[in-house]
Amino acid sequence: MEIGLRIAPDFIDMRGKDPNLVGLGSFIVNGQADCNGCHGSDPANEFLPRNNFVYDYQTHEASVRMGDAGWENAHRVVDGRVEGIILTESEAAWLRACWLAAADGR
Repeated sequence: MEIGLRIAPDFIDMRGKDPNLVGLGSFIVNGQADCNGCHGSDPANEFLPRNNFVYDYQTHEASVRMGDAGWENAHRVVDGRVEGIILTESEAAWLRACWLAAADGR
């Protein structure tokens, strides 16, 4: 988490935030260079996106589309969590990191 905090963008407002979660999220989003972690490890779809997080800064609402859950459905994200999809631990951490990064810019 220390590495994550060191490489976090300087525009993150840390007031009221858990530094451990911010550090973890930053490390996941900014520090890992494993392209297949987001794009899948199957050579047939190695460079296809698996997850797409969208945050609307006007409405402060977020959604996620995930290949495993079907691209046709946008699932609502609230406080970094999504209902109706079973996430792996790393997917949940990724989603939480996306939420923290986006919602921080409100």
